[in-house]
Amino acid sequence: MPNKKIYYNTKQELEGLKWTAKVIDFGVGLTVMAALNEVYSAASILRDYKKLYRFEVKRLCNIAVEQADLRRNEIKSKMKHVGFWSDYSDRVVDEAEPDITAFRIAIKQELDNAKIPNSDIISRIECARALLETSIVQFDSMTETAKNKYGRNFRKDFVEYRATDVFSSWSKMSDLLYKSYKLDLNTKNVIGMFEKMGRKFEQGDYIQACMTEAIRNNPDFIDNAIKVVE
Repeated sequence: MPNKKIYYNTKQELEGLKWTAKVIDFGVGLTVMAALNEVYSAASILRDYKKLYRFEVKRLCNIAVEQADLRRNEIKSKMKHVGFWSDYSDRVVDEAEPDITAFRIAIKQELDNAKIPNSDIISRIECARALLETSIVQFDSMTETAKNKYGRNFRKDFVEYRATDVFSSWSKMSDLLYKSYKLDLNTKNVIGMFEKMGRKFEQGDYIQACMTEAIRNNPDFIDNAIKVVE
């Protein structure tokens, strides 16, 4: 299993490295995995919409899924214990699903009220797009905080968690499907569900059950340091 080597020059940089790795393992990384899962789910359902899933939409959808696969595999390759990480991240998605679903339903309700067709798949695509964007915002905020606190920007050291490539392809696809619709989704209900979900990811509300199950399924994992830090 490959190790991730990150070099540091000072004790302050080492503390910053440990802090950043912890924030990723218990916050940012979870948002990324949930976002990628929503991409997979929405892409699978989109393929059933034959009148939508064609030409440039089909091409961009397939590119986004391929990019999501590459990003997930890159993250996986850096893990100290792949079995623990797989159980942990999968359970996080399960724990977060009710809140993700509530956010998706809030989007669909606005689409239905505006009588926009294909509201089910559009709400799924927009939910995935919003989660991808949230993960990037969280990553950038985290690296900026680390820079201010510890004097080093760790963006390049953990760049596999910045899913800008997936977001770019997915956003271009979503623009083709529904950019022409005149609808403001920034309603009280949608924003409320979005902020609730984002806050739970950021504060680690989904973690405890995930840790318990992952440790039970992987008894050889004896500590919580998911990532190798050297």
